[in-house]
Amino acid sequence: MAYLGIGYSGSDTQFLRLQVNKHIEWLKGDRLPRFFGDSFLVLYDSNTAREFARKCTESAPEDTIFIYPMERPLKH
Repeated sequence: MAYLGIGYSGSDTQFLRLQVNKHIEWLKGDRLPRFFGDSFLVLYDSNTAREFARKCTESAPEDTIFIYPMERPLKH
């Protein structure tokens, strides 16, 4: 099983949470993201996760979104 981490380095601490809330109905078709603080979340790697990462990248200021392919999820 693979995962996708999405990191945000901008100044808006609510950016990722706002993006998740904006797309929550669409994301519910897959596993919901798991937040690790305000600037990092992990999703099960899928077409939905990759599309969500693209939407975040397009909505964020330039060079503030980082995508991390992961083999296993982080532990709380």
